[in-house]
Amino acid sequence: MAFTIDKVRRITAYAASNKLAQDNHGVAIDIGDILYTIKDVSNFSINNSAETVDAVDGLGNVIDTYLRSKTAEMSGENAIFDLPLAAAMAGTKVSTGSVDIQFHDILTVEKDAVEVTLSKLPTVGGEPSVVYVVSADGTLGDKFIVDANEDVTYAVVEDADNGDKGVIRFKTSPAVDGNVQIFVPYTYSEENATKFENFSDAATIPSRIVVEGLGRDVCDHHQIYFYVTAPYAELSYDGEFGFATDSTYNFTINCKKPYCSEDGLYAVIVVDAE
Repeated sequence: MAFTIDKVRRITAYAASNKLAQDNHGVAIDIGDILYTIKDVSNFSINNSAETVDAVDGLGNVIDTYLRSKTAEMSGENAIFDLPLAAAMAGTKVSTGSVDIQFHDILTVEKDAVEVTLSKLPTVGGEPSVVYVVSADGTLGDKFIVDANEDVTYAVVEDADNGDKGVIRFKTSPAVDGNVQIFVPYTYSEENATKFENFSDAATIPSRIVVEGLGRDVCDHHQIYFYVTAPYAELSYDGEFGFATDSTYNFTINCKKPYCSEDGLYAVIVVDAE
């Protein structure tokens, strides 16, 4: 059967081994967990290679050539920054929960004002310790220490209706000649953050790969589905995360021979669309 390829519409990776939380920096991975799904795939390909060994006679003439160490490597590009894919490259998976974030506000102090409200409530222990006045050119200027015994203090104002607020108070307004901006660094807690962390000792996770695509039969042009499945593969750690609007994200998946199975490196399956 021959067919043209419309597109690869999805690549899904299922964990082929488990990791205990205590051995993976608190992140547990079970066999069958979906590690990532890539939906914006372009330039997908499979590179096949092998070592060759020649059988020769006494004069060095080649009688036969045998293949050894066959390998297969899937690769492609993802059009968007995919957090689960990046996490899998780092040997972990995405988690959701409370995360402390180092943050800063740039706030406007109105003329002669002595108090400003922070945009978020700092954590206990993460309260502002310094305040900078922002110069006209955008750089940080005069520095104020935040302390009960200094000219700048911090306090939490209780608000039963809208939630507690953190405020910065000045003994003397820094805006005597007109509005000024201040830079206030602090830490706050985000309750529903999504993150992964790249630890130096975390290895990538073997997975079962399923590639789904669409195409058409070359003779009667009816639509077909094609699948590429790899029973045991590993996402390469090597890669670059670009943080520009037009960045693309390359990925490489190395197919491996399941040692205790008769499965091959990968299989290509074609079925009629119904």
